[in-house]
Amino acid sequence: MNKKSVLIVPSNDASLSELIKFSSLAEGRSFEPVFYIPFATNFVKVIEGKGWEIIYNKNKNGKNSQVKSWLKYVAKNFFDNTNLGVFVQTHLLKNTLSKSLVENIKRQSDLIGNIIVEKKISTCLLATDRSVGAEAAVAYFSKNYDLKKIVVSFAYSADYVSSYKLRNSKIYLARYKGCQDNEYVDSSLGRKLFFRPYEQKALSMLGLFPKKPWVLGGGYSDLMIVDSLREKNRLVDLGGQTDKYVVTGTSSHDHLYEAYNQKEKLKKSVNSDYFNEERQLLIISLPQYYEHGLCSKVKHFAIIDSMLSEVTSLGYNILVSLHPKMDPQNYKYLETKFDLSIATQELSKIIAAADMFLATYSSTITWALMCRVPVVIFDYIALDYDDFYSEFSIPIGKTNEDVIEHLKNSNCILKPEFDRKIAMLSPFDGNCFERVLGSISE
Repeated sequence: MNKKSVLIVPSNDASLSELIKFSSLAEGRSFEPVFYIPFATNFVKVIEGKGWEIIYNKNKNGKNSQVKSWLKYVAKNFFDNTNLGVFVQTHLLKNTLSKSLVENIKRQSDLIGNIIVEKKISTCLLATDRSVGAEAAVAYFSKNYDLKKIVVSFAYSADYVSSYKLRNSKIYLARYKGCQDNEYVDSSLGRKLFFRPYEQKALSMLGLFPKKPWVLGGGYSDLMIVDSLREKNRLVDLGGQTDKYVVTGTSSHDHLYEAYNQKEKLKKSVNSDYFNEERQLLIISLPQYYEHGLCSKVKHFAIIDSMLSEVTSLGYNILVSLHPKMDPQNYKYLETKFDLSIATQELSKIIAAADMFLATYSSTITWALMCRVPVVIFDYIALDYDDFYSEFSIPIGKTNEDVIEHLKNSNCILKPEFDRKIAMLSPFDGNCFERVLGSISE
């Protein structure tokens, strides 16, 4: 069987990790991955070990990399977060910066285009379709080449308000004469930009500015694979194009399905692997406040320590799950300090064993719901995502006292009437991977 070469362009380690898992499942099928990675990552050896082709386009700065990285951080902070820097970036350097970005996108486009032509690639998998990075370069090349661009969604995509709150730099408040679609105005929060002014101008110059930058799937892609009917309806309601979204579920949902169907056996196995005695199991997915730049490192770990010091008093076996963006070495101390365990397995393979799941706003919340595990959300930095699976009335704790109270009342959190709504979260039949592969192979 002739294998079809597919270009894979991740946007970060989290999406790269998921795309590697997907490619592993697709091995031996009509699928030959070619990875284009434009950022520093530790997954290179994993990909090379699989024998897959990889184009690692990370900028190598040699011995001065740490110094250059620090200088880059200082400059970015000045231009994005100070009033003077925002003025200079928006009014004095906008043309220079936009021209530089245009040249960079074209350079990457030439490099990616050479790969596409050489490998006779007709399909590209993206993690997002609204960036000024490699995804924009792919889109620019495809203006003159028949390339199917598919966004493979692995997580709950940010809506207008959450995207608004994640843009906490002053540059996103800049006033300038630009594209109206780049702005979002909230009745209570006010006005913000999606792209920096020079980014908006560069994309417009290239004819690439997304029709709906605030909506995932509203940009450069031809198709977006989504995990659920609920997610498709939500994205369409936000302004996405109906026929662009295909409901498949995700390969992680197949792991969940398998685990859910042997829940009691899994529960005993997890308790045996991680703990000395069998008690009720609380799985906590720690927040990436620091990793996402939502607060300082000091505050991030102070929040986590404070929460765990309270939760450990409830008598659970506590298993902590870390996001791929989190460096395990930074969190290793939690095991001895709080007498808990850090999971070494993927969350999708163990979450069904939990008696209770505690997390911030995350797509992992749906994993727990699908496995009929009661859920409590913590929100210590007031993200206030009011529309986040609101139909499930998930309890949200903004203080340790709130979280503890919700955990104590866990018996009424998951209600029988939610079954129909849970069915909207995924096809959840063990065949999600096959549907994803089918959509890519068409």
